[in-house]
Amino acid sequence: MRLSMWFWLLAVALFFGGWACSGTSDGDAPPSNATDGPGSSDPQSSDPSDTNLPSRDPSSSDPQSSDPKGSDPQSTDDTPPGSDSGTPTDTTGADTDNNGTDETVSFRKDYQPKSAPPVLTGGTTPPALTGSPVTVIVHSDQVRRRIPPTITGNNIAVWVSSSFRDAPAFMERLKAVSVGLLRFPGGSTSDEYHFDGNFPDPVKHRENLMANWAMSSAEYITLIKELGSIPLVAVNHGYAMYGTLAEATALAADWVEYFNAPNDGSNPNGGIDWAARRAADGHPEPVGVQYWEIGNEVYGTWETGHSFDGTTYAQNAIAFAAAMRAVDPSIHIGVAASPVDDERIDSSVDPRKTYRDWTVEVLSTPGLADAIDFLDVHNYFKWVSSPSSITADKVLDLTSQVAEYRADFDRLLSEHTHRGRDVGLLLGEFNTTHPDNPHTVSLVSGLFIPKVLGELLTHDFDAACLWNIANGWDEDAEGDHGFLSRNNDNPGVADHTPHPSYYAYHFYGRNFGSELVQSASSDGQVFAYASRFAGGENGLVLINQSDAPRQVTVALEARAAAGAVNAWILTGDSLTSRKVSLNGITTTEVAGGPILSDVPAYTWEAPTDGPLVIDLPKFSVGSLVIY
Repeated sequence: MRLSMWFWLLAVALFFGGWACSGTSDGDAPPSNATDGPGSSDPQSSDPSDTNLPSRDPSSSDPQSSDPKGSDPQSTDDTPPGSDSGTPTDTTGADTDNNGTDETVSFRKDYQPKSAPPVLTGGTTPPALTGSPVTVIVHSDQVRRRIPPTITGNNIAVWVSSSFRDAPAFMERLKAVSVGLLRFPGGSTSDEYHFDGNFPDPVKHRENLMANWAMSSAEYITLIKELGSIPLVAVNHGYAMYGTLAEATALAADWVEYFNAPNDGSNPNGGIDWAARRAADGHPEPVGVQYWEIGNEVYGTWETGHSFDGTTYAQNAIAFAAAMRAVDPSIHIGVAASPVDDERIDSSVDPRKTYRDWTVEVLSTPGLADAIDFLDVHNYFKWVSSPSSITADKVLDLTSQVAEYRADFDRLLSEHTHRGRDVGLLLGEFNTTHPDNPHTVSLVSGLFIPKVLGELLTHDFDAACLWNIANGWDEDAEGDHGFLSRNNDNPGVADHTPHPSYYAYHFYGRNFGSELVQSASSDGQVFAYASRFAGGENGLVLINQSDAPRQVTVALEARAAAGAVNAWILTGDSLTSRKVSLNGITTTEVAGGPILSDVPAYTWEAPTDGPLVIDLPKFSVGSLVIY
């Protein structure tokens, strides 16, 4: 490759000992918890008025508008981190107190060493561009943490129809990326869903949930087996409020029996032999679902059977845990939580109580800390009342909330439990703002989602599930939270077409290793996340969020000289473009991106007499495997 950067790199390296390790810029704004509107809004619901959105301050259409800190956390300072000095900034942050090696903590225990994918050859090199020079240093010997497969999780909802799921393209798209963890039965549907088919009257979407096209537990088992995904099931807490606690805990325990009990007549919960029913459904062997959570966003007024009282929810969760562990003592159980301190539970109930207050009540309830294994927090980063309420470039700055959430939960767990980081932390739903809007299907989402995943790794989250695999096109809002198109994606995009967010799960699935290593970038507009495979190879995700190309020199420290390089580059005409390209290949559709199998990798041999250089276009993500 080129040698033009070599002497510049050596000069910069003389200052290596003094390079900043400040991490990405953390704004002072409290995070905006847009909650589970998309999860709860069934695209097939016959009730168009049921949007399941959180109650807001009636004086404000934007939940953050009454708080000057609620705007873009970086809006008062447009200087990107590290850009004024030209010296590399550590874009993997400064959290070093948790390397994720605990073999008992939820999700961390699922870590497995990961081999690099096979070397691909015969491709072309990336196009040469003229861009400002950037240096990215990768410290292969400085392991930050182990990476469990649960970081690349997703959600699947029962209302994703069988016709969509049975199409060959559905499984082809999912097998081409990583779905390390798969959450079911889908957002607010969890608090309405009765797996046994006995839906009582208070359930708002009974007809859809009971339809023969809806996804069953048996079909979920088939899906996780085909994908190799770790299962995560949310039981119906709402039933404890619109039914009785005894009925709800019994239903949850029966579901544990369905998934986990042996088909030997033991029938641990009594009544119907659910293991035998599972066997009759085509799955004779126990599935061994390890991860269970009690309800979905129970603090929210949009939830069926929500609870304004965190103590009541915690006491219910303790009862759920006891009933479920009576069937399988080995399971891990999580509860809903939120650190948000600028949004009220409901002004008619208690104008002072926020989601954070509710969470404190949950964690402070006697017995709760010993009954749970993880917390499930959701964040859509900003409520977007209209696309103009935040520009696409400012969307990318919202990722600073990841560090804020981690710090908030560290404080909450330290102050209100004796467990600390022994409690796993799951980001059970997230996406590029909320509700559906053009940002969710534009190139900005293709940059935002991989940046979020990199920040989640940096700040020691244990698992994360995108909302979601397939959601459905919102014609009025012109957006869709699914990473695959579904239901007449306007203007006529075929079902199963990848949206820009889809490719992050190729970058962090196939092309990223099993250990996060220290990395640094000299340009605050270029974010670098680096990993190491079991054999010492490196996987990198490089995000150029500037409006100009960058010429990136990758310096590999403490490893053998680079050999073969495979790379993929995602880009588009602008951050608002709905049509994107990968390695110069795009789609025949009017929006979305190409099928991965249609995209050959960029391939080349790293030079033996000079640095490894890659040119990144404006608004792009580069995914590299360096052998």
